[in-house]
Amino acid sequence: MGTEDIVVAITIDGRDIPLNRFVQKFVSSVVAGMIDSLRGVDGWEGATVTVKRKSGRNC
Repeated sequence: MGTEDIVVAITIDGRDIPLNRFVQKFVSSVVAGMIDSLRGVDGWEGATVTVKRKSGRNC
């Protein structure tokens, strides 16, 4: 699966963030590379990555 075949969506605090082609390709390359390197993941159709700040910590 090439990164051109991957759809990327980013939602922050319930708001969909528009992504240009460069950002879509960048994010898809990074995430696909991480997933492909995982043991036990031979093929995949979709993935969900959740990132949350620890409560009580403000940056």
